[in-house]
Amino acid sequence: MQLGHGVSPELIHRHYKGMATEAEAVEFWKIAPAAAPENILEMKTAAPSSKAKAQAQARKKA
Repeated sequence: MQLGHGVSPELIHRHYKGMATEAEAVEFWKIAPAAAPENILEMKTAAPSSKAKAQAQARKKA
């Protein structure tokens, strides 16, 4: 896990781990828009791609 820094995970943890409290993290992940924008459509499910269909058929044959 390099997170794009090109250095060891140990260095990343040493420099970044513990920079925020658990309470701050909980509050951060609560951030969301007050309401869904009007120009966004909800997609119930996506159709499987042709590659996914081929993989599923190959698994059935195996």
